[in-house]
Amino acid sequence: MIERNIDYLQMNVLLNESDFNNTDLKPISAVRFYKRGYVDGLGVRYYFGNPNSKRALVVVSGGSLEAIRGRGVSDGDILERYLNLGSILTRIDLAITDYIEDDFCTVDMVKSWVKTGQVRSNWVGHGSTSLSKMNDDGSDRLETFYVGEMGSRGKRGIFRAYDKGLQSGLDAEIITRLEVELRKDKAHNTAKRVVKTGDIGGNFRTSFDCDNEEFERLVLSPCVAAVRGQGQERIEEDEKMSKRWDWLINQVAPALNEAVEYERVKNPSQTNLLKFLVAAGVMEDVREFANSLANRKYYDMMFDNEIEPDETGGK
Repeated sequence: MIERNIDYLQMNVLLNESDFNNTDLKPISAVRFYKRGYVDGLGVRYYFGNPNSKRALVVVSGGSLEAIRGRGVSDGDILERYLNLGSILTRIDLAITDYIEDDFCTVDMVKSWVKTGQVRSNWVGHGSTSLSKMNDDGSDRLETFYVGEMGSRGKRGIFRAYDKGLQSGLDAEIITRLEVELRKDKAHNTAKRVVKTGDIGGNFRTSFDCDNEEFERLVLSPCVAAVRGQGQERIEEDEKMSKRWDWLINQVAPALNEAVEYERVKNPSQTNLLKFLVAAGVMEDVREFANSLANRKYYDMMFDNEIEPDETGGK
């Protein structure tokens, strides 16, 4: 199983601290440049009191994002909400998580991609760092691998691959996570593209790409060009609609078919199906298609019986 999602957000947002007076925010320790900090029930952190800015610092960790997604909110919707508030994103982490099945990517594999020159990224050539632990038999076990300069990650960002299974207190080499940590303008522009395209994998490979079948399996989407303009917007819109149709055909359609079969037995009037068609805005299309099929069936019946139909469909 592979997951692709946003794993961390940091942004500056125009929020009034007084608006939170009657909420359930709990005080927490402040961070550098801010005097007061709070956390809400989902774990989202808010920091106020920067003497040089009227904006609040908002931090949404991976755990908070997972809790929000658990309420049925997509990553694109989360980002759109914050962007609509006028947020300026200063960090966004894109994550690809691989769970062991027939195919599995290890941290050692990722390191080999870089060593053999298969990776294309601005971080390549600015150093890499391997964090290992010694096994009981004396061998080293690679747990985390960074690409990029650690000292400048606050400005340039960084790539990392790590053993998520070990981090979660489980066994080694059952869950591997790849992350790109993007900063400043790149973070903000990436957030806007994710809102438009919903494509985590394509935006991931814009910063870290690799000529390797295993990487292609993980990403499974074309690179999203980091350019502006109406031409690129049309390309992104086409890609977005193509992916949406794939999702509708491959995921929604089978689930809808199962629900309809159940509805036929439990509720012969099929009111839920009608509600779905109305909510989807396709009721008129369905009616027109049904009429077309009915006319076609009538035409075929006359043709089979050697009756010539006139333009109105009569005899």
